[in-house]
Amino acid sequence: MIYHTNITGPGKEGFLQGFIKALELAEQEGTNQVLFSVHTLSNFDEIIKDSLGDDFFKRFRRDRESLYEGITVYLETAATKSAFSQGVAFTPFISTERLAGILADVRVMDIVYVPWALADLSSHQQAHAGSLQF
Repeated sequence: MIYHTNITGPGKEGFLQGFIKALELAEQEGTNQVLFSVHTLSNFDEIIKDSLGDDFFKRFRRDRESLYEGITVYLETAATKSAFSQGVAFTPFISTERLAGILADVRVMDIVYVPWALADLSSHQQAHAGSLQF
């Protein structure tokens, strides 16, 4: 299943809303894993620190994975893979091309998408009519 926010842009509100939804789904499904998929981590330094705290950010940046409320969050970028085996993909502000790759990933059960701009939201809704807004 694909889920999306109607909040766009690199703001804290949409980011947190999506992150919390991904955690909830991972717990409900029993995988306790979230794949944090972005183009590059450096684009997210400030929003991760502001939203999830400096301690989480430091561990996540150093180890490329971190535990958050009992859920293991794995980092993958366009250039790197992780130990993520199955669960929910949290995909904030990624391109439609990157999202297509996540959709094809057999490890991913659900996707939580946070669009960058209104045009991305509109394109996403047209391409994925079954995507649920939360």
